[in-house]
Amino acid sequence: MLLTWLGRFNAVVTAKVSMTAGALTFAGGLLFPVYTDPELAAQIKRNACDGGRPRPNWWEGLDALETLRHPLMQTGSSLILVGLALLFLHKAFPGEGKGRLRTPGNLPAFFALGLLALATSWAGLMYGVILQARRGDVPWCADSIAIPFVAGTVNYLVFAVICVVIGAAVILAFRSLPVSLEAWDSKRPIRSWIVSLVFGSAMMVVVALGVLMAPTGMFLSSFAHVLMLYLLASSRAALLGPMEEGSEVGR
Repeated sequence: MLLTWLGRFNAVVTAKVSMTAGALTFAGGLLFPVYTDPELAAQIKRNACDGGRPRPNWWEGLDALETLRHPLMQTGSSLILVGLALLFLHKAFPGEGKGRLRTPGNLPAFFALGLLALATSWAGLMYGVILQARRGDVPWCADSIAIPFVAGTVNYLVFAVICVVIGAAVILAFRSLPVSLEAWDSKRPIRSWIVSLVFGSAMMVVVALGVLMAPTGMFLSSFAHVLMLYLLASSRAALLGPMEEGSEVGR
């Protein structure tokens, strides 16, 4: 099923559909106010603190007043970013056939895309923190937003090192590059099944994370999620593609 989908996937058409749906969803969000009762929401924000400390569960009343405005606008923005990411990938790594994708043609491209995915994911997290503060969803007595900035940055740096190490280990087993995304080693079907199941499962996790984060303030990470999906699909194909002389691996 995964191979069938990869073989038929048209990045350009999908990008256009995603961006159109995103624009309509974003516009739909503009039809709603931020809160059903703006005055009560403002009062809840003013009374969020008691003695210089946030009241327990103070945000529950605020959440009850929120409309679909922000979730729709953020989901729409996510869909637009998904489309832009697909157009970027198609421009950089066009495959055979209209709208198709292939794997990167060399190893540095894999590392560059991986670092770009981490950087845009980090930017999405940081922007989400800023957006939350700008909307007043953080108590006025809360600690500085510099704390999640520093913590998030440190965590991403550690995660980046782990990803580079794992990526380097996986790349050692790559075959010829570039290769079609639906590559399959028919001579070793068991190996092909195992590799496909592992990377397919990882792709499902990324999709789930993307769906969960799309309506939130961290919608900018949608661009990174598309890059991650492409890297996982490309790694699976590179591990199962044909080994040919003159391969660009390592170049």
